[in-house]
Amino acid sequence: MNDNGGADLTPTLRTAITLLEAGQPDQAVSGAHFHEDRMMRLHGIDSGQALEALKEHGWVLWWIGEQDRSITKFKQACSLAQKISTPESYLTLITQLALLIAQTGQINQARKELLKCSNLDINPEDRCRLFYHLAQFSLYLGDIESSEKQITQSKTSVESSRKGFYWRSVALQAEIQKTISVSNKAFDSLGDINSAQLEELVSAVIIRAPESDPVILLEVLEDLRQYLESSPQASVVQKLRTDSEIANLLGTLERHNDRINVIKSQIGYFSTATTLDKIQMKLAMALAYAEGVDLSNSLETYLQCIRELDSLGDPELSFQAMFQFSMVLDQVQKFQEALHWLRLATEQAFKTNDVVGTLRAKGITGIVYLHQEKPDQALPYLREALERLSPSDPYAANVMKHWESFQAGQKCNCFNMVEINRQKVRKQIMGKSPRGYLRNVQITMENNIWKIDFDFARFPSPEMLRKIQTLSQEAKEKYLD
Repeated sequence: MNDNGGADLTPTLRTAITLLEAGQPDQAVSGAHFHEDRMMRLHGIDSGQALEALKEHGWVLWWIGEQDRSITKFKQACSLAQKISTPESYLTLITQLALLIAQTGQINQARKELLKCSNLDINPEDRCRLFYHLAQFSLYLGDIESSEKQITQSKTSVESSRKGFYWRSVALQAEIQKTISVSNKAFDSLGDINSAQLEELVSAVIIRAPESDPVILLEVLEDLRQYLESSPQASVVQKLRTDSEIANLLGTLERHNDRINVIKSQIGYFSTATTLDKIQMKLAMALAYAEGVDLSNSLETYLQCIRELDSLGDPELSFQAMFQFSMVLDQVQKFQEALHWLRLATEQAFKTNDVVGTLRAKGITGIVYLHQEKPDQALPYLREALERLSPSDPYAANVMKHWESFQAGQKCNCFNMVEINRQKVRKQIMGKSPRGYLRNVQITMENNIWKIDFDFARFPSPEMLRKIQTLSQEAKEKYLD
């Protein structure tokens, strides 16, 4: 279990993780429950030991998916912390409770929990953190006015020292401003900041990625990149990190041509990058070509990377290049070549004892054999991948999809032209629509008629909407009608 959700791994929690990884969730919960009872008997129900045990019990319940019971346990811990802990410790626990509640989709309830702490007598750094999270929840609820006020309170708390959550507040404020207006430059008001502060700012913006609207965050990152270019304190590494995150978000938004252009500019701009760094950039470009359905350029770029890696002796990157190359070969139905490169990729994985990589290669090998209509050869590979890969592994989902199709006596959709064309329509709309608006496109068929639905980050002007609708109609007529 790699993600502990923010829990400090005490001996009790480490034991619980061992039991969970061994497939014994009931024993993990029983152990946490027994430990809680024991701490209360030995030290009293209002003791610090009882408080820690309550939190540990709550985490174990959360990890097994018992969200309601976990939140109830954390509420009990918060009630006890309010009686026996410092205001700062109480705030930390309430914040954790609120973040867990938010993960269940109850953002308003999470905000209510945090609002209970508004009048606590706490230090400036903790006040900055409190109002940052309040602003975050208000933004998610669409309460822009409250979010703006709370982020101002957060920054004001530590304006003189500009440390800690101050920079996360600056990053969130940039998103708030971009939600309201596409024209502002998010970081112009900062003025000159030193190199340490600049590093905090870059990290604060980048860590927002899992929680933020990709359309809005992309614009924030582009403003950050301009700010870095104008700052004498900015390092090459900071610029490279920012460019890489911009490219990742462009991929998320399926703006693959824009993503490729960013990567090409990276390769040209960062003359001090090592040969391996540049190969990694080219691998990202090859993936962007593949995801944009430009398969010929993808194959050519992957092959170029493989040739360059041949003399460098980096089995990890070689595995990545060969593995991805084989999957594109499968897409263009060059099955024998795909199997050849999968065998070579597996050899590279063995060199670094990459068990996960080996299992992924076996799973894709099974899929290629299925595509060749050779189920007897496919099934051993598929079974081993499904039995040993984590269900959360992205490649495991693809293997499972093919396994289930085979078990049901159906063919997969990998070479279904209607499905392929539907994806082309989606990619053309996402890639060519005016930037700053489209978050997603859904294309479905209702009563034998193709229907296109848009998910907007900002509602476009009538003129913008007409452009997007015209583009969508042209793409639909080209590929689907």
